[in-house]
Amino acid sequence: MRDALSRGDREAAIEVMREPQRYRALFKDPQGSERYLALAQQVADDAQQHPCMDRTSQLNAYAALTGGLDLARSIHYLSLSARLIEQDPAASDQDKLEPWLHPHALMHGYFEAGGGLALDGEVPGLDRAGIEAWRRGQRTLAYQPELLLAFPLHMDDPQRERLFRVTGFTLLPAPRWHDHTALRALIHSDAYLDWLDAAPLHLASRLSMALEEMATPPWPEHLRAAGYQVRGETSWDDGTDSD
Repeated sequence: MRDALSRGDREAAIEVMREPQRYRALFKDPQGSERYLALAQQVADDAQQHPCMDRTSQLNAYAALTGGLDLARSIHYLSLSARLIEQDPAASDQDKLEPWLHPHALMHGYFEAGGGLALDGEVPGLDRAGIEAWRRGQRTLAYQPELLLAFPLHMDDPQRERLFRVTGFTLLPAPRWHDHTALRALIHSDAYLDWLDAAPLHLASRLSMALEEMATPPWPEHLRAAGYQVRGETSWDDGTDSD
């Protein structure tokens, strides 16, 4: 398999992307991560020319390419993943939502809506007590809750409807699910925070993890370079002992 990959063999690349865990030993050398991403790129590019390629290989390739430090690139491959999942008759509504609940999709929507980060050394998370203090005007947060918590408004209408169906959203009647003014008003309610915390999607945890990722080096400098509003830095303990 290693020789076939070195020759750029198409079928070998598809096979490895179909079962990456089975072939992980091929990528344990210092350049393994770089070669794996190159392989994912080969499969992703090839899929544009051969739409009938193995679906699992495509999704694994897109997942690998979503993981970099470029939000625009991540959104491109998340969109391709979403399109592929939509075509799967066995996919559930939650399966079809997952690309748009990826941390990079959540934060891309936040930044595109005008959100920013003001980092002061601590890695921010979505903390209910902090949000309640912000609502009372007693605390300034590292992010803008009125934009981050409004993430359903950053989705297109079909995905918003799917989100509300999957979560059993009852805070507004279905005919008002696309009423931006009503949804923004809900953000200031305890019921909305309860909805974010609830199963099956545990959206508050997803938003918190997305915030934490964007605040963790080297993300802040990459976000600034891309033109997003990110000020300051966070300290990062990599677990090593400096003594």
